[in-house]
Amino acid sequence: MVRQVVLDTETTGIDFKSGHRVIEIGCVEIINRKFTGSEYQTYLNPDRDIDEGQLKYMALLLIFFKISRVSLI
Repeated sequence: MVRQVVLDTETTGIDFKSGHRVIEIGCVEIINRKFTGSEYQTYLNPDRDIDEGQLKYMALLLIFFKISRVSLI
């Protein structure tokens, strides 16, 4: 049996030295290359604004998934 956990994060921006922070953590479990349905997701308050460029990036990802009909896990 091969067990994997895939981790994803979203941030307020890419430059940690400028005070950017993690705003979302998500993960899914995969066993033998199949999703088990076990998942975790949480949002964090970064106590700062999200960069406009980062907001556009996240919006583009959502549009891509909707257009391509990719299933969001």
